[in-house]
Amino acid sequence: MDSVPDDSDVEDSSEDGWDGEDEDIDYIARRRDRGLTPQPMAGEGMFCDRDDDRDDDRDDDDADRDGDGEEEDEDEVDSDNEELPDLDESECVVGEPAKKKARVERKTWTWTNGDLEFKDMPMNVVKARGMEQCKYPVAYFMKMFGKETFEMLLEETNIYRVTKKSTVSLITMAELRKVVGILMYISVVRMPNMRMFWSKAMGITAVSNVMTRDRFEEIVNLLHMSNNLLQPKSTDPDYDRLYKVRNLLVALNTNFKKNAEMEKVMAVDEQMIPFKGKLGLKVYMKNKPSKWGIKIWALAGQSGYVHSFNVFGDNLLVTEGADGVGASGQTVLNLCENLEPGTEVFFDNYFASPGLLLALQDKGLPAACTLRANRIEHCPLKSEKELKKEGRGAMDHKVSEEGILVARWYDNKPVMVGSNHYSVTPPRQGQEMGQEAEGLHPHPHPLPHQGLQQRHGCCGPL
Repeated sequence: MDSVPDDSDVEDSSEDGWDGEDEDIDYIARRRDRGLTPQPMAGEGMFCDRDDDRDDDRDDDDADRDGDGEEEDEDEVDSDNEELPDLDESECVVGEPAKKKARVERKTWTWTNGDLEFKDMPMNVVKARGMEQCKYPVAYFMKMFGKETFEMLLEETNIYRVTKKSTVSLITMAELRKVVGILMYISVVRMPNMRMFWSKAMGITAVSNVMTRDRFEEIVNLLHMSNNLLQPKSTDPDYDRLYKVRNLLVALNTNFKKNAEMEKVMAVDEQMIPFKGKLGLKVYMKNKPSKWGIKIWALAGQSGYVHSFNVFGDNLLVTEGADGVGASGQTVLNLCENLEPGTEVFFDNYFASPGLLLALQDKGLPAACTLRANRIEHCPLKSEKELKKEGRGAMDHKVSEEGILVARWYDNKPVMVGSNHYSVTPPRQGQEMGQEAEGLHPHPHPLPHQGLQQRHGCCGPL
């Protein structure tokens, strides 16, 4: 049976504000009477406005109000005579409207029917500097990696050895070069476990005869490229997320530019360095063969030679692109900063926009790219349905008053392309007309839509 509360229990409960009869109880008012909640202002009800609650916490300068009870406008505060406190966003009152950023006026694009002048693609020649003397792969590697890089690596590794494990014997240049060679070898010849290269049953003499396993692991664990004692803290304005490898990145970029002349035809694209360890710079890209890794922005020539590269996530790079260019377009501008005027630049729709093409045009860099349908600055091209009715090979194009061309060509599906230099005119149309006038046979397979499908001696697209 349920126990019935005695009179003492009832009296105790009445002290808490419950008399057993009244069902409509203002519990907030009862708690306020007991001092558990702050007293409301006069005229307030049970549910008061939050904006009114802020009045209790305001400073004493609120007393300097006008006679009608209105506050002074914040814009009228004399900043020369009064120090305003720093705004702490954590103390902002709920419901207070956030200050909006100043609106940036976007460029207005005007599109008209037309085309650009036909221009041939320049002859691209790669001129290596001193590579003719490289008879063996190791000589080519030393050109790219550099003797100075080995010296930097040896110095920083020994500095870290002294601060971390002073009992380890001094590392020599010969040992360091052997370690780098072993690392390159085991990156090609795979084994389930790295220690298996030194095992008696399955070991590989090309590795085990060069250096002992314990010494190899000892040097690899101490391998360093920068002095940890000089690393800025995360709160420092000069903080560098890539400080640990900054010296190596600078050395490689310098050697890449030093050992080959810039080509006339360049391309900007991304590349993945496979990596699945713990690293803040690691990204995931589902459409890549190596889905996990470190993303690299590369500036490569038509030959395939990488002339320059940046690491995705580098906080020292300029990432805030101008209006109409964006952060992805700024990546192209960063890599093309030192290109000579007249260098042809190609990139895909991840970076592309008419604003980027215009920015490259101002730098004197001809460019062509694929485009996304939502990045054409409202260019009034024919829709996919209209082009599909016209059949495969149908095309529509417009030109802006600045000389930026945007075209939509229908193959199995629409393909968007843009350029600040190339036209949609068939490149051999004029040549074929001249050949027919002279009684010569034209090209056996005319290319009706190869204006932006550049001339590499084939009919493939960009």
